[in-house]
Amino acid sequence: MVSAGGTHINRDSNGNFEGTESCWDGSGGGLSSMEQAPSYQFIITNLTGPKRGTPDLAADADPASGVDVYSTTGCGGWCQVGGTSVSSPVLAGIVNAAGSFMPSTNAELTKTYLEYQRPILWKTNFFDIVTGNNGARAEFGWDLCTGIGSPRKLAGL
Repeated sequence: MVSAGGTHINRDSNGNFEGTESCWDGSGGGLSSMEQAPSYQFIITNLTGPKRGTPDLAADADPASGVDVYSTTGCGGWCQVGGTSVSSPVLAGIVNAAGSFMPSTNAELTKTYLEYQRPILWKTNFFDIVTGNNGARAEFGWDLCTGIGSPRKLAGL
């Protein structure tokens, strides 16, 4: 299972994407009390110990910078929504738009964490979010707020 973290998109006064994101304070994340670290997360066990760490990746989830949807029943027209129920399908869309499907989620995450392990690929394909917090600070590299970061492009997908 892919775990999605949430970010806040930083925009200029005209509403244009500034090219940065911060950890959304409503994002979840943490260490599992039950699930052991999967093999693809062995690279981050210095941060997680023997347990599964979440999230894996992050995308916009803050309702203040969220996505526009049209709902005749929810808000009576166009409204801006957020939450990790937005970031999850955003991430799924990015992977699906890449057009190359791995045989399983485990295979997809193995490939993703291998990219994280190679700094050139990671910095090319992901944006490392280093500001904001959800109770845990966003930091360089994998963290409990935004995982390995938000995808910019996924090489080889």
